[in-house]
Amino acid sequence: MGAVWMRRFEPTRSQSHPSPVTALHDAVDALRAESRYSLMMTDSGAGPDGSAETYRVVIQKPDRISITGGLNVIAIGSTGYFRGASGWTMVRHAGESANSMNAMLVYVDILRRAASATRDGDTYNVAPAEAARLLVTTGLPRFRDADDVALSATVAGGIVTAVSLHVGGSAPSSATTTVDEIGRSPAVQAPPQGRILAG
Repeated sequence: MGAVWMRRFEPTRSQSHPSPVTALHDAVDALRAESRYSLMMTDSGAGPDGSAETYRVVIQKPDRISITGGLNVIAIGSTGYFRGASGWTMVRHAGESANSMNAMLVYVDILRRAASATRDGDTYNVAPAEAARLLVTTGLPRFRDADDVALSATVAGGIVTAVSLHVGGSAPSSATTTVDEIGRSPAVQAPPQGRILAG
């Protein structure tokens, strides 16, 4: 009887929880592991003249992506289709779809390289100095001297659902990436044959 009583009332051991930065890394990995999803991106400095651009991106693993808005691109494996006024121009380059995915997921992917983060509810914040370091790793010239950086992510259900970036200093800019249609985004298909021009 005594042994049963002891087992019944034995103190519950506290469950260990991952650190904020580990949970953030896991949330990025969970998104990248999804077979299909869409993004809505707004980037205030992405235009040719530093103007704002908005993109809708549909990703279908393993190697299909479509981009509409500031760019109009469909990439399937090593084949890319670029939309112009008279139709779609086709090009072939190794890693065409991977390059497009990397470009559209740049602000999501830098979170995976964060060395530290703090958590406030569903929001994960990267310290300004660490965020500035991560921006430099993108290789984008406009972030070479990034200063006064705020980088955060929202996580829901263990998956990154939004990323917010603000850069101050002499060349201020901002960017947001919102994730949607996880597991149910539309299929990415090549343009109709009659609209494809010679590359």
